[in-house]
Amino acid sequence: MEFKESYFITSDGARIFYRYRLASDVACENPGAGEVNLSEEDKFDGSNLGVQTTNEMSNLTDEQTGGIDENAELGLNGEGKPGEQNLLNGGENSDSNLNETGKFDASNLSENAEQNLKFKAAPNAKAVAIFHRGHEHSGRTTHVADGLADESLSYFAWDQRGHGRSDGERGDAPSIGRLIADVDEFVAHIEQRFGFETQNLAVIAQSVGAVLVSAWLHDYAPRVRCAVLASPAFSVKLYVPFARAGLKALYNARGNFFVNSYVKAHYLTHDKQRQASYDADSLITRAISVRILLGLYEAAQRVVSDAAAITTPTLLLISGDDWVVEHAPQHEFYNALGAR
Repeated sequence: MEFKESYFITSDGARIFYRYRLASDVACENPGAGEVNLSEEDKFDGSNLGVQTTNEMSNLTDEQTGGIDENAELGLNGEGKPGEQNLLNGGENSDSNLNETGKFDASNLSENAEQNLKFKAAPNAKAVAIFHRGHEHSGRTTHVADGLADESLSYFAWDQRGHGRSDGERGDAPSIGRLIADVDEFVAHIEQRFGFETQNLAVIAQSVGAVLVSAWLHDYAPRVRCAVLASPAFSVKLYVPFARAGLKALYNARGNFFVNSYVKAHYLTHDKQRQASYDADSLITRAISVRILLGLYEAAQRVVSDAAAITTPTLLLISGDDWVVEHAPQHEFYNALGAR
């Protein structure tokens, strides 16, 4: 069964794209209203972002040296030899030239047909909301539904703001708090539009997505059924002495700017087909704003230090050989969780 495409509007007016696949226990109440299907012409392909996004700040982190399977996302390093990074060299960043033309304009989506479709889930219908890792989008997570192979579940997968086909400057957002609020509003949209009850919703999130979801569980205390967090990026290995301090100093001095990820497909998965699809994927967002990068660290520290406040049943998956995400904060988080 294929995923359908839709969007919702956040409280600050951003359009967030998502994909969904409904089980048989969810009925459309007005099927004649039609459905939005984005044509190839409508899809954001990233071609207007400026390929020449070389950035002296991009050499911030490590070379992923293999052995990691679908876990890396914030490797901001180029060729990755510790000692070659040049944190404070220059400061010019061509990614800072990502302007209005680098934003996905969702105005070409149908204004009426999609929003007119209404659904009603059965009282005990169950759903899964999926949140992708950094730099990626919903199209790279729908295989999770295929892997679970449970057609009794409905599935929803979003494009984080500033990623994929969602609104926003690529790799950026107004704040990390805004992204956490987006998570809450996405779940509320699933409940309101499709008729699911909160306690029948599970969430699956990876890496950066897992940080956002864990912060959402902490800050909003939703009564979801459970959460599965895969390699949450509570602390990314930057491999450069004083990298975070340097980024913060530059951010305070010059405002927001961008750093590039030079993660290669073979650092993410051993699956050759997945590697090929990653390399060919024009919707992958290579840059991340320093505002969001620093915000992720701050949110992660806050959540890990107060994990006891999270009472949602949680399964935490930690990769055995991870060159990107530190193990220690993940163990600290899990050991302190309030869920028992």
